[in-house]
Amino acid sequence: MPDPRAAPRLSGDELRLDSTKSPKAIDLIGQDGPSRGKTQRGIYELSGDTLKVCLPLDETGARPTSFVTKVGLKVATITFKRTAEVRPTPPVAGLADRRRQNDLKQIGLAYHNYFSANNRAPSKVEDLAPFYESSVELTRSLKSGDIVFFYGVGLREMKAGTSNTVLAYEKAVPTTGGYALFGDGSVKMLTPAQFKSAVKAKR
Repeated sequence: MPDPRAAPRLSGDELRLDSTKSPKAIDLIGQDGPSRGKTQRGIYELSGDTLKVCLPLDETGARPTSFVTKVGLKVATITFKRTAEVRPTPPVAGLADRRRQNDLKQIGLAYHNYFSANNRAPSKVEDLAPFYESSVELTRSLKSGDIVFFYGVGLREMKAGTSNTVLAYEKAVPTTGGYALFGDGSVKMLTPAQFKSAVKAKR
């Protein structure tokens, strides 16, 4: 029975390849431990994504001449198969996620339409409602505080610029993060830290 310590090695060895020989030759030269300085002489075959290596089971064995293995022949054939790299799939916004964004966008559009029609900012939910077609769900979200809106702040009062000023946000944003509506009508995902440092639409 061959010494298990002399089984074919790959990790930690120096590899030397000679593709001019037939079959192609591979030498594994030990770099540490009891195999340091010892060489296993084998053969290899590379076909597409498959690498086949045949090595003697002991370091004094002769180089194999083929990949055929049979009883009594002290060689080992190892096959390596390269698999396709698995890349993480980017998260795709689900229906509920898109709806959350859309609700804020509708409120932002209603704000701008109200401002254009009245030349002033809305002061309550009832001012906004006709401009988002009196959606019962949006009205409920605003009245319950699920969506927090800064009333009474006009466009000219957003000194940091409408694109940098938070006009409304989901109530969970300050604690766990979520979506926020900016004065220019854009909707962005904010972390609690980003929300804390963001300019709010306040007088």
